[in-house]
Amino acid sequence: MQPTPDKNSKYRVGTRPKSGLNKGHKFAIAAAAVGLLALFFNSLPEPEPRYEGDFVVGPVTVFQDGRFSATPLYVTVDDGVISAISAHKPDLDVPFITAEGGTLLPGLTDAHVHTYGNALEQQLRAGVTSVLDMFMAPDLLKTQLKAQSRTVDTHSSDAASDRGHPSAASLIQDTQQFAAYQQTVSTQATLYSAGVLATSPKGHGTEYGIAIPTISSPEQADSFVRERIAEGSAYLKIVYQSDKAPYNRMPSIDQATLHALVDAAHQHGLKAVVHIADQVSAQDAVNAGADGLVHSFFDSPIKPELLRALVDRKVFVIPTLAVYDANIGGTLNQRFSQLVSAARPLTRREQQGLAPLQLNRLLPPNLLQNLYANVRAMHDAGVVLLAGTDAPNGGTLHGLSLQAEMLALREVGLSTEQALLAASRTPLRQFGIEDRGDIAVGQQADLVLLAKGDVWQQLTKPSRIWHQGLPVSLQHAQNPTLSAGVLVDFSEQAPGSINTTADQAGIPAGSVRASKGFASVQTDARFGGKSTIQASIVTNALMDENVVGVQGSAAPNATEKPVGVQGLSTQSSAVKAVPMQSPHDANNPVLQLNTQIDPQSPMAWAGFSWVPFGQFNQAADLSAASKLTFRIKGDAGTYRLLVISGEQMVPTTIDLSVTAQWQEFEVNLAEQTGVDVSAVKVLLWSAPAGQYQWQLDAIALQE
Repeated sequence: MQPTPDKNSKYRVGTRPKSGLNKGHKFAIAAAAVGLLALFFNSLPEPEPRYEGDFVVGPVTVFQDGRFSATPLYVTVDDGVISAISAHKPDLDVPFITAEGGTLLPGLTDAHVHTYGNALEQQLRAGVTSVLDMFMAPDLLKTQLKAQSRTVDTHSSDAASDRGHPSAASLIQDTQQFAAYQQTVSTQATLYSAGVLATSPKGHGTEYGIAIPTISSPEQADSFVRERIAEGSAYLKIVYQSDKAPYNRMPSIDQATLHALVDAAHQHGLKAVVHIADQVSAQDAVNAGADGLVHSFFDSPIKPELLRALVDRKVFVIPTLAVYDANIGGTLNQRFSQLVSAARPLTRREQQGLAPLQLNRLLPPNLLQNLYANVRAMHDAGVVLLAGTDAPNGGTLHGLSLQAEMLALREVGLSTEQALLAASRTPLRQFGIEDRGDIAVGQQADLVLLAKGDVWQQLTKPSRIWHQGLPVSLQHAQNPTLSAGVLVDFSEQAPGSINTTADQAGIPAGSVRASKGFASVQTDARFGGKSTIQASIVTNALMDENVVGVQGSAAPNATEKPVGVQGLSTQSSAVKAVPMQSPHDANNPVLQLNTQIDPQSPMAWAGFSWVPFGQFNQAADLSAASKLTFRIKGDAGTYRLLVISGEQMVPTTIDLSVTAQWQEFEVNLAEQTGVDVSAVKVLLWSAPAGQYQWQLDAIALQE
């Protein structure tokens, strides 16, 4: 709105003056007018940011308090909170969403996830409005808690209480900051996290390349818990495995430390959940006073004394059936895919994420039987079960896999209503979160609207989703597309050795010039591994031909395991290797690598990596050019190409049979099981464990 000029003014804005003024006077008057206008607008009060969370939806069948309403209802949302539920259409001047014959569910909750990249976006688009993360780096947690807080300058330890509707005095007033907050709400699920898990040195959780504090004794428990609270942890996750367990995979804290951690968490007002994988460890965790078990177990049928203890002590269990089923030879994902396909076509991402895992081991069938029988026995006994997926571990997807988990829970005896509660209100209440998870007056408006029809089929394709009252776009964000062309041509790099030890002049250690994306020579050293690498740009004429072509020195007692990173193996006709039809140009520079890979490290690898945009979580869509070609020769052995894509935490591993002669490989990434070609994040070439010398050249994408 523009101010109205004073009609009595001698010189009104926009009129020509009646007396003759020189240019200097004109400029002075114009400047004065502009100054007065600026003063006027600056003196106006800045409008308070408005939260766009008002609407009415109805008439719909409403799932509230664990039951479907007998008659259609209208749900009114005011400022992102449910303000009324009525059988009669309200007379309000707000947006009205007609949903006759539909069903309104509360937003879903995944009780076990691992969050990074675009996980929260994927969850929200599937109707999962809240997630309980079970392991996250402190810096990432702090950043996310700040982004989803509606208050100004919030301390991370208080962030959980700031979600929803804090006092008006603390609300964000800056318009741009408030817009950023609403953008976060409308695109990302609400995060609660354990932050850093409590584990022993070299225990589970230390193998993922994140430097984390560990705990070795009961005396450290109180300070460990205090540090997690300061970082924003909403509860404590403890990793424990009994020394009497039928198998021991990694070091673990002892029983005394387990008890001390549970006690410290309770003294500081936190829930304590324990990651277990066998029955003996589960019993120890219950005896220690754990509030919940993270995972069920399948090593043996559940004993009556453990069942009684779970019920008597009100210990909840997050069985994570979906991830277990996928990794021990089950068919849950196939059954779930059929359910989805009956409602809509599966996307490529979904097909890849739900595809059967090619397991490199034979597992006895009783493990799968034990898994389902144990969870069924828990349900029959009255143990509280929470739906959690452990996404994005192998065989799971952020968002959609929660529906597979609910299918599995229904197969062990939960009713439709019980399964929905296990995936909405119950997890939140068990973790002390009271302001969401149900459709009731005063609850946050996290809502999922389904069209008329079977609830489970319609849930795979929600009509509308609201998070804290804001509408959620159901369109998947597209990754930037890369076209065909050379990725890395080592002739662009000056000959000589490549610095792999320290950054120099702003150039990261190991960097190699790339035509597209970013390339580097890397090892597991950044993750605490002991593998080593020497790299240089050489020509054939400079190579030591007496070394190249000789069988490499395999690691002692090794069976030619190429790397310690054990991914989802794939063998496919989509991988072609042909001898070079013409001799490789002896003057053409290539990358030469001398790698020594320590097979004892859980993340052992050394080799050459390429990423499309410089950061691990930034993916590229290679659908238009999915054929990866490259040339390779070296000490004979089975090398591997590892591809990290989509949401999977574990890379897809493609075997490469390398010989002393140059070969040109063509890998059709679009046909590789486990590769989401629309979201490729990392390509990594690695030699077998032991000492090997090899050369790499001419990496490109083709249509």
